[in-house]
Amino acid sequence: MARNIDDNATPVPNLLGYIQWCTDCRYGNYPKCQTARARIALSARIDAAPDGQKQAIVAAVKLLQRKGAVLERIRQQMRIRALLEVWLYVHVPLTFALIAALAAHIVSVFFYW
Repeated sequence: MARNIDDNATPVPNLLGYIQWCTDCRYGNYPKCQTARARIALSARIDAAPDGQKQAIVAAVKLLQRKGAVLERIRQQMRIRALLEVWLYVHVPLTFALIAALAAHIVSVFFYW
């Protein structure tokens, strides 16, 4: 994906700077997402660009939209994984406690039967 962005970046001056700016995005930093900022900045430049550069800017914006969608999926997976890790700390001790209670129940049933 980054190679496609660079290929589309060559005909437009300063577009390569925007692309480099957006590749520094960190996954967990939503409000300061550089991909979204670069996409917004490039979208604003579409109308002011000459006709020869509009196609390249539109292509770069589309690629940034795809990258944003991929980043959103990664962020969602990271949230789910964090929740599962927290659940694991609850689940494992609770499971051992329930197994111990089940064993005590089985022993008491046979003892008092």
